[in-house]
Order: sequence, then C-alpha cells, then structure tokens
Amino acid sequence: MPRATTPKPPATSPRDERVPFPRACMMLRLSRDQVMHRLAIGELQGGKELSRWFVTRASIERMLAEGRNTSLRPRPNDRADDRERPRRPAA
Repeated sequence: MPRATTPKPPATSPRDERVPFPRACMMLRLSRDQVMHRLAIGELQGGKELSRWFVTRASIERMLAEGRNTSLRPRPNDRADDRERPRRPAA
C-alpha cells in the first residue's frame, strides 16, 4: 500500500507578502498619511492585523512600476541626498 504524501507548502506564504507599515512608507517615499489615504481609496492594498498595519508587497511593487509612488520632496530622514550633494570648496 503506497504511503500518503503530505502536500508541500507554497514557496512563499501570504505572511511573506505583507510589508510592515513603516517599511512600506520608506519604500514608497510617502508619509504615513499619504499611504493611509492610498489604502483608503484603494490604490494600495493592505490592512490591520493584531493592531499592526501592513501593505501588500504586490501593491507596492505595482505602484513603483507605474511610477505613481513617490512625492517629489525627499523625506526629512533620507540621508542619501546629503551624500550626493557636492560640498563647497574650502575658502
């Protein structure tokens, strides 16, 4: 009699596809309020689980691919812009 095999779990679980809210804001370069607004109007998918907000990775990647993701101004804590700015020559 052949042994029953157990099905293999999917390569990625649905939990892997959830991006914590602060990380989603950084990836999209949007403020918390902007991301909340986009969740409310359906541009992003996500939700709240156990008092923690998340955004789906697929909706973030779709928004990045469409180019509708970022505000024009850099976030205040983004230090990458400081490194790229040329320094004034010493007097």
